[in-house]
Amino acid sequence: MNVLIQHEPRSIALRAAGPNPYALVFRHASREEHGGDRCVVEFLPWKDVNERGGYKLVNQVEVYGSLGLIDIEEGIRLPLSPLRLLWTVD
Repeated sequence: MNVLIQHEPRSIALRAAGPNPYALVFRHASREEHGGDRCVVEFLPWKDVNERGGYKLVNQVEVYGSLGLIDIEEGIRLPLSPLRLLWTVD
C-alpha cells in the first residue's frame, strides 16, 4: 500500500497494490459543503483519484495497514503500520 498526499484541497490517499488498484481517500470538507469542518472518506478506483492530480507519494517503505483515525490535540491523525502482521487460527 502507498500513502499519497495532496495539499489543496487537503487529502490523504491510501492506494492498494495490484493491476487495478483502489484508493481510500480522506479529505477535508469545507463548511459550505457539509455545514462544518468534517473528514469525508471515499473508496474509489485509483484511476479516478489519479485524474484529480496533485497527489505526491510520501512513504519510502511499503505500508501494510492503518490503525484507523484518531483525534490528538484537536487534529485527526492516521497512524500507519510498516509491519506485516500475520495472524493464525488454530
